[in-house]
Amino acid sequence: MGQLVRQGSLDKFLLYPGKSFFYATMKFEPELLIHFLVGLSLFVYAWVQAGFQLQAINFLLFIILIANGLFIAYFVSIIFGITAFWFTENKHLVDFYWLFETLSKYPPSFFSKSTILTLAVYSVLPVVFLVAVPTEILIGRINYLAVVGSFLVTAVMAILAQRLWRLGLKNYASVSR
Repeated sequence: MGQLVRQGSLDKFLLYPGKSFFYATMKFEPELLIHFLVGLSLFVYAWVQAGFQLQAINFLLFIILIANGLFIAYFVSIIFGITAFWFTENKHLVDFYWLFETLSKYPPSFFSKSTILTLAVYSVLPVVFLVAVPTEILIGRINYLAVVGSFLVTAVMAILAQRLWRLGLKNYASVSR
């Protein structure tokens, strides 16, 4: 996002019909697909080695929550990227997000000893909903409060991202101006 704003490349997306937010924020990165496939392979291997029994309802809820987690990651990364409208260099904020994103690889119990860290991974940067909550559902530890919280966090992040996008566009000085 920062590069689009600084170079004035955002103008072409604003001229597309429909939602410019979607066009400007979507970018396919092949290396992320490779990360996903490697992670999925390791997950399946670990699942088979651990001998877990797969229940259909848990698997379905897992898939839904993983998709929901992808939306959370998308909206949170967009929120950090949108700061480019106000800061000339926002790479450090985006790097900060990816630093916290690595926390999504740990189970929620990992954060229980630190109140500040627990608050951060459940609310400020809700990375615990990306992988940890869906995985706990898959292995049979159903926490309905976390499931509902996951969808609530997605809605809040979507609304926040959309509002910040509109606010950022008001401050955007187009190349054509």
